[in-house]
Amino acid sequence: MRIIDNKGQMIAVTDLPAAIIQAALFKDYRHTDAEFGKQDDELKIYWADLHTKLLKLRSDVDSTAQKNEPDNVI
Repeated sequence: MRIIDNKGQMIAVTDLPAAIIQAALFKDYRHTDAEFGKQDDELKIYWADLHTKLLKLRSDVDSTAQKNEPDNVI
């Protein structure tokens, strides 16, 4: 699975659940030093975008998996 980040870089996703957790944690990270404020704002945008794309990827994967399940299995 692959996604493209907001800088145009293609990222291979090998562990989707772990990637979602990591992006969720990083999007809320901030330095305690206010000097990093601008960089923190840029990183928050980056990780929030990545998190959104990973959640969409999970939704797409789940949707595809449901379509491939046989109906009325007994």
